[in-house]
Amino acid sequence: MASRNGDGRTIAILCCDPADRRRLAEAVEGLGYSVVAPPPDGAVPSAWEGVDLVIADEAAARRWMEDLLALKSRAGGGPVPLLIALPRGEDGVLWVESGFDDVVWLPPSDAELAVRLRVLLRLRGEIEGENRQQETIFRALLERSPVGVYLFDKDRYLYVNLALAEIVGYRPEEIVGRMRPLDLIHPEDRPMVQGFIHQRLSGEQESAHYVLRALRKDGSAVYCEVFGRRVDYQGRPAIVGIVVDITDRRQAEEALERRAAYLALLSRVGQEIVAARDLEGLLQRATRLVQETFGYHHVALFLLDRERKELVMRARAGKFVDLFPPDHRVPLGQGLVGWAACHGERALANDVDKDSRYVNFYPDRIPTRSELCVPIRIGEDVVGVLDAQSPNLNAFCEDDVMVMETLADQVAVAIENIRLYQAEREERELAEALAKAAAVVGGTLDLDQVLDRILEQVGRVIPSDAANVMLIEEGVVRIIRWRGYDRFGAEEFVSNFAFSISEIPNLRQMQETKEPMVIPDTALYPGWMRVPVQEWLRSYAAAPIVVRGEVIGFLNVDSATPGFFSEKHLRPLQIFADYAASAIENARLYQAEQEQRELAEALAETASVVGGTLDLGQVLEGILHQVQRVVAGDAFNISLIEGGHARIVRAWGYEKVGKAQEVIDLILPIQEFYGLAMMTRTGAPVLVPDTRAEPGWVHVPGWEWIRSYVGAPIRVKGLTVGFLNVDGTRPWQFSRKDAQRLQVFADQVGTAIENARLYQQLQKYAEDLEMRVRERTAQLAAQYARLEAVLRSATDGIVVANREGEILQANPVAQAWLERTLSPDDAARLREGIRDLAGRAEERPEEMLELTGLDLEMRAAPITGSDEEGLAVVAIHDVTRLRALDRMRSRFISNISHELRTPLATIKLYAALMRRQPARWAEHLEPLEKEVDRLVELVEGILEFSRIDAGRVALATEKIPLHQITRAVVERYRVIADEKGITLAHHPMETGPVVEVDPERMQEVVDNLVSNAVRYTPSGGRVEVSTGLKRAEDRVWATITVADTGIGIPEEELPFIFDRFYRGETPRRMQISGTGLGLAIVKELVEMHGGWVTAESEVGKGSTFTVWLPLAEK
Repeated sequence: MASRNGDGRTIAILCCDPADRRRLAEAVEGLGYSVVAPPPDGAVPSAWEGVDLVIADEAAARRWMEDLLALKSRAGGGPVPLLIALPRGEDGVLWVESGFDDVVWLPPSDAELAVRLRVLLRLRGEIEGENRQQETIFRALLERSPVGVYLFDKDRYLYVNLALAEIVGYRPEEIVGRMRPLDLIHPEDRPMVQGFIHQRLSGEQESAHYVLRALRKDGSAVYCEVFGRRVDYQGRPAIVGIVVDITDRRQAEEALERRAAYLALLSRVGQEIVAARDLEGLLQRATRLVQETFGYHHVALFLLDRERKELVMRARAGKFVDLFPPDHRVPLGQGLVGWAACHGERALANDVDKDSRYVNFYPDRIPTRSELCVPIRIGEDVVGVLDAQSPNLNAFCEDDVMVMETLADQVAVAIENIRLYQAEREERELAEALAKAAAVVGGTLDLDQVLDRILEQVGRVIPSDAANVMLIEEGVVRIIRWRGYDRFGAEEFVSNFAFSISEIPNLRQMQETKEPMVIPDTALYPGWMRVPVQEWLRSYAAAPIVVRGEVIGFLNVDSATPGFFSEKHLRPLQIFADYAASAIENARLYQAEQEQRELAEALAETASVVGGTLDLGQVLEGILHQVQRVVAGDAFNISLIEGGHARIVRAWGYEKVGKAQEVIDLILPIQEFYGLAMMTRTGAPVLVPDTRAEPGWVHVPGWEWIRSYVGAPIRVKGLTVGFLNVDGTRPWQFSRKDAQRLQVFADQVGTAIENARLYQQLQKYAEDLEMRVRERTAQLAAQYARLEAVLRSATDGIVVANREGEILQANPVAQAWLERTLSPDDAARLREGIRDLAGRAEERPEEMLELTGLDLEMRAAPITGSDEEGLAVVAIHDVTRLRALDRMRSRFISNISHELRTPLATIKLYAALMRRQPARWAEHLEPLEKEVDRLVELVEGILEFSRIDAGRVALATEKIPLHQITRAVVERYRVIADEKGITLAHHPMETGPVVEVDPERMQEVVDNLVSNAVRYTPSGGRVEVSTGLKRAEDRVWATITVADTGIGIPEEELPFIFDRFYRGETPRRMQISGTGLGLAIVKELVEMHGGWVTAESEVGKGSTFTVWLPLAEK
């Protein structure tokens, strides 16, 4: 139960924390109130007799909420007020809304606790029973209270104590009865306060607790904590409450909140840094966090571009982000941002109008009053600046500077981490891309496919807007593969790109230095080639493609962003360029072999067409079809000269440009068209790489699509009779190689025309002959005897036999075979053959009979018009020589197949090894090149024989001392001989025999002989080359002798060494390279000069070859 003293009021204290209860009890008793002793178990008793008020702390209130509310409602002397004791900073409104009457903060001051207790006890109605002395005392307490006390109704203040008047800077009499409740409230807080007042006056809410800004008389604002409750005053609702000035506490709380915000910001930025992998995203998030945390109206983050000495805005946040372009730049030293970057120190201006360093780029749009710029450092280097701007004066304190500098340090760490991560990622991506590029290079010989894949991998490692591969051909650089230019409408430009390399300084520089280059901003490069369609290209990097020490092209990447490329991009770009070089070299070797084979097949097909028919139209169609296989044109035609004009007789491909009907039988004046006139005058092919750049080209309306041209004259017996023409839709579409190939086919057309002319003559001759035969039929009887004589004189055997095969008549040749020259067995086989064919004469049979040393072709036919029936004539033709030629042809095909198969198999092997062992490419390339050289040598040898056999080797003879030819060859082989340890000696005749020869062809003869001698002579051996005079066949000959101490030639092989493709057993066994064509070429060329060649050899001692040539006439 309670022990009463003082004014007799009893108060119960319910606290779970004994220390809090003890402090509250001491404070309550010090104010003259009695404290009810708590029950033993600390719970709320069912009837707390005589209690005037209950104070509970938060833990007890939560535990016994229902009991306390029940106690309040059933008290007999009016509701028992409930006071909740809370730690400072807790939300007391929720407790008031739950049923508690007021809130007191722990630990409470005596004055504050006295006010709260007096108010609550008075609200209970008990204060009215006190005497006036007590009321006077109470008023005195209110007047002396350190907290403000007020009473107002809906219209005006009814009472304020001195403490409240001092809080707002007025005297009490200036407020009471004169001011409305909202007059002392800051305008921004009035809506909130008006709501609370309305709720209490209307009875919706009994009490309220909130924080507001009071408006002082001098216009300044102070933070106040307000506790108010609805009361009845003189019969109308009013509000009574207390006001505590919490400005100092509020400032301290704001400082703590600001510091907490600093720490939270630094923590969040730190977390972003740990997880950051994207620099742009990190900078943007950090900038946004600063702006949102502190409410600055503009925050930006700049990074330094050292090459251009500018700061680039990489991230921004706030109200003005749309004002700045994506690549906004600030020169070093300009504004506070530029000053901070230039000096490496923070730049703080709490009043920008007083700081001469300040620059406002948008003064009409950005009302900045304070600005803080902090440099971002990595080590000793400034890499950027963090910029914050505020519309308030003195917006930045030392804490702000500290946080911004710490944040700048964190951003610097993030930049470095991301750069390291990106560098590691770039190296990884480069390795992966190089692995894929290597797989592509080793996996296919299709150049377009390889270059497309390389450009694809370049795009993975080096971001760009577009990329291309250029190749140099005859001093002209062309783009052969590209990607990305269609986005800028430049696909036609790059597809037709063809310029002399001397016109483009950046390409010429790379060709000379063999080093990659970067142009960060093409607008600042004085030698940049400016083309309207390429105005978007603002940054450029490239690397030369080098093959065997020669720059053959370039790998280029382009960007529309100035400053996009830098030196860091050159290393990976050069690596890809080296891969492209390897791919191009491999593809070119493969393409050369493919083109050579395609050319050989096309020429073979052309020869077949020319030799297979005498129909000129059919031949021209066939040749035009084969030309398409080896010359990459768009339209083809053949025109023949008629008078001074050229008439197109055959065409292909013009339907693609809508000229198919117009071109056939089109007649062109030869002298008015540059190419035709030039070919007529020179007899040589004409190449026009770019028709728009050729001054002599005639531009015909409707034919502007022809951008390049190549033509070859069709010549017959030294006269130009027509032209073989190819048109292209792209400039630089053709090369000199195309012109050379076209001339070969033009020669075939000339042959076809000549054959057709000869055929027409033959037809006319046949017609004339038939007419003569009819005229002389009457004379045949008289000539019968003469015919008998002719038959008897014939070189073929002729036999007349009956149906049983019995020989009735035979001419001398047949008699000689049957009776004298053949062995008995062969003669019997011949008789059996005659018997067989005669029995089948009606079938007109043909058979081959192979005898010892003799091959016979036998044909039988019935004899008609004779008095005797069943007779047959058997013609026997000696085809021994023809069969020998056929066997030679078979051997030739077998040999060439073998010789081609061996290097091709080796090439295939090393190609496979290079694919599986890319690290040993250099080791495999040398034998691969040797096999390619051997293949080229073999093909050149075959082509040499084809020219010799076709009679197309024309000798340009001149009189020349023989030793001049031998000396040149000896000097050419001296280094090779020295490397093998062979002595190479030259012994020319002093005066030197003079011969009339083709010097180039005779050097080829000596070259083959000396090459063989050096090849087959071991180290330590000797090769001697000499000239002289020797007598043979009753005349004096000029001679060239090549003698060696090599392996020698077996005697049984000597008769065959000049045969084509013949190689002895010893070189094959020793795996000495060779084609078997050299000595055969020597023999043919020497014989073309009217001479011959002899050979003497002994195994193990060496060989001597002598070339015999006629002396030149004096």
